[in-house]
Amino acid sequence: MKTLTAVILLCLLSSPARAIQWHMDPDSSRLMFEASYQGEPVPGEFRHFQARLTLDPRRTDNAELDVRVDMQSTDLGSSELDEGAATAEWLDITRYPQAEFHSQQIRQVDETQYIATGTLSLKGVERKIELPFRFQEEGQVALMSGEALMQRSWFNIGTGEWSTDEFIGFDVTLSFEVKWQREH
Repeated sequence: MKTLTAVILLCLLSSPARAIQWHMDPDSSRLMFEASYQGEPVPGEFRHFQARLTLDPRRTDNAELDVRVDMQSTDLGSSELDEGAATAEWLDITRYPQAEFHSQQIRQVDETQYIATGTLSLKGVERKIELPFRFQEEGQVALMSGEALMQRSWFNIGTGEWSTDEFIGFDVTLSFEVKWQREH
């Protein structure tokens, strides 16, 4: 009997941990960006996006993050700017209506800081990026927030007469606040 109990305990302890699934609360989540025009900040937001997260904050070996962004929901605060951003020189939303980020590698930096390494697909270009974020869990709810600096030229955003940084800077800061509900 002792041997059977020891074998069962060993199997339970050595089986992989079940990862925690999180469901995004779209009404409490934001995905924003900031570019610049002649040195002045130009903020924007993607109004519609979906994300899935598998993360046990204490064990990141089975962690995954998937984000899909509806590029037609780009909001720069003016219909004129939104129409310009949708063109082929910029986001080319007709050909590329969706951007995606996929990560199967999330590592913990400290108690609440993590880095997701994955592939960002935007305007037909795939690029490996690191996405640092803070994850704060309180019971069944968690908040993820962070920001990453990117170059618009990485994704051929701003081509033709816009391919220099004379008027519109190359740097784009992506920031996000995502509220999660733990799935049961």
